[in-house]
Amino acid sequence: MSGPAVSDRSEQADRLVEIDLATVEKLPVLARLLQGVEGPALDLGSGLGYYARRLFQGPAGPAIVADLDVSALAFAGRRVHPCQANALHLPFPDATFGAVLLADVLEHCPEDAPVLAEIARVLRPGGRLVLSVPSIEWGFADFLPFLSFLGIASVHQQEGPERHYTEGYTRQDLAAKLQAAGLEVVEQREILRLGPKLLLDGLALVHLLVEKLGPARRTSWTWGTLVAAPPPGLRLYRRLFPAVKAVRRSLEIVSPRKGFELVAAARKPG
Repeated sequence: MSGPAVSDRSEQADRLVEIDLATVEKLPVLARLLQGVEGPALDLGSGLGYYARRLFQGPAGPAIVADLDVSALAFAGRRVHPCQANALHLPFPDATFGAVLLADVLEHCPEDAPVLAEIARVLRPGGRLVLSVPSIEWGFADFLPFLSFLGIASVHQQEGPERHYTEGYTRQDLAAKLQAAGLEVVEQREILRLGPKLLLDGLALVHLLVEKLGPARRTSWTWGTLVAAPPPGLRLYRRLFPAVKAVRRSLEIVSPRKGFELVAAARKPG
C-alpha cells in the first residue's frame, strides 16, 4: 500500500476514535503516566494504533503496534510499525522495550497472568508498563450487563475479540497480579466517574439499539470493522460531540471520586 493511502486510512481511523468518550477520558492520563519514557515502545492490543500515534513520538519512539486483528492494523499508519501478534507469545527478544502500553486489553484475555509475564519479559530493566482495565471498586464494572433483562447482549458479552473474560479489577487485585509478574507498581488511579460512566453507557446503549434495529446488523465489533463500516448516525453524533464533552465535564464535577476505570503504571526492576 502506498504512503498517502496508509496516511489517509490512519486519519480516517482518528476521526472515529477522537469522538469516543472513553478515549477522551483516558488519553491525558495515559500521556502523563508515559511521560519521560524512552523507546522503543510497544502498544499491545493496539486496535487502530491511535494511542501509539499520539503518545509514542520523539524519545518514546519508535513504536510497534501489535494486535491479533489484521483489519485494525490496516489503519495503523506510517508513524508506527504494525505487527500481528498474540499477547501470550510475543515475537520479540527479552528486554526489547522501554515502554509497553496495554490499554483496555487485559480483560479480553482468557488468562491475564501469562500476558503480564510476557510483557515483563520484553520490558527492559527500568522499563515501564502503563495499562488500563475496568474497575470493580463499585462492585461492578458497568451498567450494560443489566441489558440482558431486556434481551440485549452488550458487545462485551458476545463471542469475539471484544468479549470480556474478566469483569474488572480492584486496585488490590491488579497490584497483586503486577507484582506476581515481577513488576513494581508505581501508581494507580481511578478515572471515569459515575456521571461520565452513565453517559458513556447510555451512548453505548443507543449505539446497540441502532445497530440492532438497523437494516444491516453488525456481526463483528472490532475497531477495524467500525472504521470500514461506520455506525449509522455517525455524522450527526460528530456534530453533537462538543456538547457531549461539555456534559461529561459537568457530570464529572458532581460525581464521587471513585471511578469505573483503573489506570496503572508499573516498572520492571533493574
